[in-house]
Amino acid sequence: MFNNFLRSLAIVAAPVLLSASIAEAKTVIFDVGGGDNGTAFGPGVIQSGAASQFNVSADLTGVTYTAPIACFGVCEAIFEISSEIGPSSSALSLVARTDLTSSNSGLLFENLSLGAGTYYGVLYVIQGFATWAANDTQGGVGTGPVADGSDFLITLANVGTPFRSTFEQTDLSYQYTLSQPAPVPLPASAWLLAAGLFALLRIGRNSQK
Repeated sequence: MFNNFLRSLAIVAAPVLLSASIAEAKTVIFDVGGGDNGTAFGPGVIQSGAASQFNVSADLTGVTYTAPIACFGVCEAIFEISSEIGPSSSALSLVARTDLTSSNSGLLFENLSLGAGTYYGVLYVIQGFATWAANDTQGGVGTGPVADGSDFLITLANVGTPFRSTFEQTDLSYQYTLSQPAPVPLPASAWLLAAGLFALLRIGRNSQK
């Protein structure tokens, strides 16, 4: 009976140990940070949006994309990830799209799958106004296969598909961060629990002999 109890305990504990071993945290693979020379975007200002380019040299999965974008007041905006921008870009270029309000800006996408290629993060403000923090110089830091590219302002908006708007290049570098899940090592307490269960099973087997 004691051995049956030990087997049941091991069956219950195994999923707990497994889930602990594959717990995830985020590892930054590329970050454009630095100073804050953000531009205000919206119908009542000069530009209604902007785009920031990044280049990926190897396939990435589970990617999180965040950007220091703040939507103020009665704000309605769109943020897209696309593989092309401009009026002649294909409608199939859209990778991901989300609606922004004053309550959900910042964390934009999770679990993105990005193949090797060029991508653009595109902000378009429909109503109210929003800001996107930027630097005076291009560049970023990271450990993954990602490099920063050029940045652009929307000069003539395509309301339905903002990535197909007309853009002009800017000297500003809009900030964003790409991250991926990173396995967390199994805690020492979990290893002690596993060792204790193994020892009890050994004792139980020896008692049957």
